[in-house]
Amino acid sequence: MNKISIQKKIWQNCLIEDSYSIKEVIHNLSKTGLQIALVVKNSKLIGTITDGDIRRYLLKNSNLNRKVTKIISKRKPLYINNENITRSEAINFMENKSIFQLPILDKKKRVIGLILLNDLRFKQKEKNTFVIFAGGFGKRLLPFTKKIPKPMLKIKGKPILEHILLNAIHHGFQNFIILTHYLPNKIKEYFQNGKNWNVKIKYLHEKNPLGTAGGLFKLKNYKIEDPIIAINGDIISDLNFKEMLEYHEKNKADATMGVKTFNYQNPYGVVKTNGSKITGFSEKPIYKTNINSGVYVFSPKILKYISDKKYLDMSGLFRKLVEKNKKALAFPIYENIVDVGNKQEYLFLKKK
Repeated sequence: MNKISIQKKIWQNCLIEDSYSIKEVIHNLSKTGLQIALVVKNSKLIGTITDGDIRRYLLKNSNLNRKVTKIISKRKPLYINNENITRSEAINFMENKSIFQLPILDKKKRVIGLILLNDLRFKQKEKNTFVIFAGGFGKRLLPFTKKIPKPMLKIKGKPILEHILLNAIHHGFQNFIILTHYLPNKIKEYFQNGKNWNVKIKYLHEKNPLGTAGGLFKLKNYKIEDPIIAINGDIISDLNFKEMLEYHEKNKADATMGVKTFNYQNPYGVVKTNGSKITGFSEKPIYKTNINSGVYVFSPKILKYISDKKYLDMSGLFRKLVEKNKKALAFPIYENIVDVGNKQEYLFLKKK
């Protein structure tokens, strides 16, 4: 097997002690980008924490200070002792076990390498349509958006829209549709048909804004068969879009919304009562809420619930799908994701 596929230089960054907190594990996963943390005790592998383990935890819990051992898989971690395994052997083993990372251990169960399935496979190009909502006026960012549409404001020398495009390309997407309304030519002149990025870009122009969800109506003309990825055009993120797509498909969802957990701590002690009787106290309780991150995956069949004449935002679309008993799911996001929605946020990012 090609030695490049065994991550000899960076697997050490995945090693974490069993004393780590969940918050520290999230930081580790974000830093390495390998979607796995290898939990060790006395230098020996005792378990693994995957990207999926963290997302499942975040759906039910908000306490990030718990030790990683609270969510470590109860089953023994899968690994091999053969550093000379062939490429085809490794692919077959990992696909049969439905895993994307495979640690290599020595005889004393110490980690000596890590194999990544995505490194062994040829770079897969995704055929899914990737939609970017870029039609907003950006009124909260005036005067910066007086002559430039918000998605074209630059962060680190590139338009916000280009950051989104590059991240999507990195994960294999190549077919893009950009929905425009305000100053559309500024966007079209810059990106044209996408040839400079070796992708295909088409444009759908809204004469009258119909909301983020309403703008999807025109996709009906494209006879799309595969799930659609969609994102607001003012978001900076290192989110793995491909993983969100796989989550949507694996769970056979009709619509999936990326959600970010927001914890609010009440600054006061809360008194619990039953009538006039005090029944208990809660000292500065923390309330967990999930907020819409502006990233979505849709099955094409949901387009029939969108009209070309009625304004419809994303909350309204999801509300309608829930009312129709369609399978609408939340995809927990722990990665950095920033909505460049106001001057303070924009100026802060611009300085970084």
